[in-house]
Amino acid sequence: MTYYCETIGPEFLGWVRVEARRRPLELLFASPVATLPLLREWGELPRSVPVDNLDDLPPTQSPDYVMQRRRGVYMPHEWWLERNGRPTFTIHRQGVDLLRVYTLGELAPGP
Repeated sequence: MTYYCETIGPEFLGWVRVEARRRPLELLFASPVATLPLLREWGELPRSVPVDNLDDLPPTQSPDYVMQRRRGVYMPHEWWLERNGRPTFTIHRQGVDLLRVYTLGELAPGP
């Protein structure tokens, strides 16, 4: 449904800025996003929002998991999220979700 990180644009970055003002926010992307360093350099991706595998900061225990819906490269946990997860943010077009953001708590085993 998506391929070249086309959903990492104004709609997503706007959500990041708003969410970062509300709470501490850290992002973990399901797959590498080559444009993230450029978005950071251009000031589009706030420096106050750590990104796993991009910043030289120790990861927290609860980053938000950003998953573009590219089923051909899903890992098992992403199939589980696809079927059972409740995204906290979604970008969709014509009734199709293209990007979903989950809390990592979605993957934690229940009591």
